[in-house]
Amino acid sequence: VQLEVIPQHLSRCRNCSPLFLLGHYIMLDNVTVIIPYYEDASRLDTIMNRPLLERFKEVIVIDDSSTNRPALPIVRDAVDDFGGNVRLFRVMVNYGFNAHGCRNLGATEANTEWLLFLDADCEPTDEFVDALEKEIDECPEDEFILCNLFGGDPGNIFAVRRWHFWRAGGYDEELRGYHMGDKIFRTRLDSLSTPRLMETHLPINRKGRKIITDDTVFLTEYP
Repeated sequence: VQLEVIPQHLSRCRNCSPLFLLGHYIMLDNVTVIIPYYEDASRLDTIMNRPLLERFKEVIVIDDSSTNRPALPIVRDAVDDFGGNVRLFRVMVNYGFNAHGCRNLGATEANTEWLLFLDADCEPTDEFVDALEKEIDECPEDEFILCNLFGGDPGNIFAVRRWHFWRAGGYDEELRGYHMGDKIFRTRLDSLSTPRLMETHLPINRKGRKIITDDTVFLTEYP
């Protein structure tokens, strides 16, 4: 693991503070789930209120300086209801869209071999976790795992070995676009390891999108 590169990728997350650490873990003790969050309480409530999150070694939520709907009450209630090993961080300075920095912070704080990057609108099921466990067990050293959203490559929802993430350099925190940073990071990661797409779909509740399906095709429509 090239730890020396990590401080370079924390430039926009150094002013953060851990809020609490609670609970225990079940089953997937080699996976940390990393969830950036910003002002989307209903979707975070959905993903955190699933008992299956207890099946991971830890869940790291990074609140990207939410002011109206902070993550703390949602995460606290979920842990009270279901247990689980959850760490919550809050970025204390609002840098604008900072999901890339939040993902880097989660990767830095994780203590497991595998990192699973999810967005707050993902809705993992027990079927998905079972399939992911099997994929991880069978994944060669030179591959990483793409979650199956909308029937194909989701771009930024994936599971990767921690050392692979840092070997690819982590995310560029200077970028301000929603998608370009993901594309640039994936280009670097794909050049170092081979993506393998899960067959099992990961449910997602993504605002502004709807799925059009027939017998042969899955499409995403943007308004």
